[in-house]
Amino acid sequence: MIMTTDHVNGIEPIWMYFARMLTRFGPNAPVKIQRCGDPQMWYAKRVGELIPIEKVDKDGLWAREPSGYINIIHFEDVLP
Repeated sequence: MIMTTDHVNGIEPIWMYFARMLTRFGPNAPVKIQRCGDPQMWYAKRVGELIPIEKVDKDGLWAREPSGYINIIHFEDVLP
């Protein structure tokens, strides 16, 4: 499991960090796609773009594809 360090909350799972950020910045807060290790992912050709996030859970970030479906973005693809 990917972990992050936060100066207020200590060490927490990365999904909790993103959930907290989504709560703080509101619905559809964007994240920047930094990379995509799997060319089959829906966002593979959107590296460098900001994607609005609809929800967060322990599996990943969930965003709306251009086709209208909600699909996953892997945490490791948005971390700097």
